[in-house]
Formats: sequence, C-alpha cells, structure tokens
Amino acid sequence: MRFAVGCVLLLLLSACSHPDRRTSVLWTDSPEIAGAVERFNSQQQAWHLLLEYHSDLPGDFNSSVSGQTVSPDLLIGRSLDVASVRSHMRAPDFIFDHGEVARDSFYRDLLETSASESLRLLPLCFDLPILVYSTEQLPDLEPLSLKVERVRSLSAKFQASVRAKGFQLAFSPLWGRFALDLVNARGSNFTEDYRGQLTWDDAGFQTGLSELSDWTSQEAQGWKAQSEFTSKYLSTSAMPLLRQGVILFYPSTLSEFLTSPFDERRGLDFRYLEVDGKITATDSVLWAGTPLASASPDAAEQFLIDYLSPAHQKILAQWTLKNEFRPFGLGGGLSSVVETNSYLTTLYPLLAHRLPPESQLRFWKSLPSDWTRVRDQVVVPWLARGPQVGKPQDLLNAVTNFGKPSAAGSKTP
Repeated sequence: MRFAVGCVLLLLLSACSHPDRRTSVLWTDSPEIAGAVERFNSQQQAWHLLLEYHSDLPGDFNSSVSGQTVSPDLLIGRSLDVASVRSHMRAPDFIFDHGEVARDSFYRDLLETSASESLRLLPLCFDLPILVYSTEQLPDLEPLSLKVERVRSLSAKFQASVRAKGFQLAFSPLWGRFALDLVNARGSNFTEDYRGQLTWDDAGFQTGLSELSDWTSQEAQGWKAQSEFTSKYLSTSAMPLLRQGVILFYPSTLSEFLTSPFDERRGLDFRYLEVDGKITATDSVLWAGTPLASASPDAAEQFLIDYLSPAHQKILAQWTLKNEFRPFGLGGGLSSVVETNSYLTTLYPLLAHRLPPESQLRFWKSLPSDWTRVRDQVVVPWLARGPQVGKPQDLLNAVTNFGKPSAAGSKTP
C-alpha cells in the first residue's frame, strides 16, 4: 500500500527532472533516505532518482515480480533482508568495482548477516540500543558499556536507598524493547526459517526468560510493582524522571538520544549494554538492493556508489546535521562503512571515544518481512506481560496465529 506521503515525495523529487538525465525509480519504506535523494538530484545533472514510499516494501516488490509489472530500479528499506527479496536482487559488484569502498570497508559481521550464500543486499546504516542515565545520580560509570550484572547491582543499590516505596524504581527490564534485545542477545537468535516465518533458538530463549524473571522479581520489585509504576509514571518522557532520581536507567537508542532536544537530555548520558562481551545492534538496519528486473539501473547504481563513498558520506553527514528535522548520522543511524563513523564523532561530540570497536559489535540475523508488525504487536507485548518461563509455545502460537481470523471473525492481537 502506498501512502499519500509517497505521492508527495515523488512529486517533489521529480519536479526538477531534466529530460537529458538518466532516471531510476527508488522504492523505500524509510523516509529518512529522502534527504540523501534530494541532495543527489540537486548536486548534478546526469542522474535522477524518482522516489516512491511503500509501507509494505517486500510485499509490494514481490507482487510486482509475481505480476510481472514494472519493477523499481532500487530498493532501500529496513525490511528488505528477507529471502523472498534477496533472490530477486543483483550482486552489488558495481559498488566494489567502480565505487570507493571495498568489502572490508564495511562492518564484516553486518555484511555477512545478509550473505549466507552470496551477497545481494548492502547495509547502509544501523543503530545501537543504549541505557540513558543521570550523570548526577551516577557520576563515575565505566566509560563505554555496562554489563548486565553491573546494571542489576546498581539497581539493587538504588532500590535499597529508596525511602518512599512505590515512588521510585531503578529500572525494569520490561521497559521499552529492552526485554527483546536481552533475550535475543542471550541466544534466542530470532530469524526467519525456510518458509520466511519467525523462528528462534528455544534454549537461548529460555535462558533469556529465566534471567528476565529473576531480574523482575528481584531488582524490579516484582511484576505487579513495576507494572503499576510504569502505568503511573512512564506515560510520558522518562528523561525528567532520570534527572529527578525517580528512576536510574531507561532504554533508548543512539539515534533517539542524539536527536532529542538538548534541553531534554541536559545532565543525561548513556552507556551501551554488554552481554557476553558483545554489544548487539538494534534490528533496524537500512538495506539497499538493485532488482534483477530493473530496466534503468544507471542512476540507481550511481546513487549507491556516491552514497557509500566515505568522502561523500562526510559531506552528507554535515548537510544532514545542518538541516533541521533531519535524522541522525546517515539515514538515521551509524554508517555501515567503518571509516565514516570515525568522522561522525567529530560532528556529534557525545560520540567522541564512545563507539564500540568493530570486534565487539554483534548484529541480528535476517528476519521475516512482517517482523516489525509481529515484534510490535505480538513479541514485545508478550514479554511485557511478565517473563513467562516455560511457556515459549504460547508465544509461538501467538506468532503463528497473528493476523488470522479468530473464531469471532476478528483479528488476533
């Protein structure tokens, strides 16, 4: 389904098209890429990209393939790394043959998450989950990351000092998407199976659930207490609560924190969560691919060559930072090109000496095309209802039945 915003973007970006330009059509589910397209179209006269927004990018693309309708020349989105899309993409050899980046310019593990057989999609950017805290409450933390055990011990110390029970809660692992990130890092390894459906490692999932259960009952004061606290105090921004010492930590992402107004994050800082020596990125990776059926790939290829050039990425990052309401970094995250992120630390002072080394980063595996909806409407709510140790089959049933008509003719939640 195309939203009206897609039509608006298409009209805006095609209005200045020159008849002598070689034109390609880009489909995306990520509005953050519009700025880069805008700049590409305005900086030269040889190439032009027409941009269309598609909320169900894999579905719309697969429909175009099966129906043999007009195919786009470039796909960029956060839900692309699925087998049904990869099989219709061309190998991105033109990037390595004619661009300024080699394979080893990318984060290796990120590149390999989409290359179980042969590389078909290129990662453009990714994000990192963080824990936000008040520097007044915690002035002397480790410089880069906090281990799970450290977060729990600091929470226990905070909770022991609380005078007004029920008014303060250090941290709940059920806040935001923290529980999902933790159980995945503990070995759940959510991914898509051969049918394109969600699957995970049962042993790793049980390990994560057991840890969540223990954490919730101990440092988080039990499920009922944390649930009541959450509904009472966390219906709006958590940042004032951090500064006031009502809570000790709150989960966020690097992009969310660095794009929030300075006054809102005054006196606050962040640390990454370290699990088994690794820092796991979020599941939100921006991917790019050029379809085999593309009839006019020239402008699409040139756009990717330019976009992934370290020199061009520096210019684009500067331009993005100077434009109000633009996303953080490159496309809303850190660049998939290692060299560029060193430069981002000069544009964002809070990042100076604060980026994890490549060897410490871990990335999610390929996920189903409907992962975002299943995650937000099934998995995260299921975890938030309290750690259900020994009941992963309940989640599997909920995932399997998601979107199917119930006996009453309604949709499952």
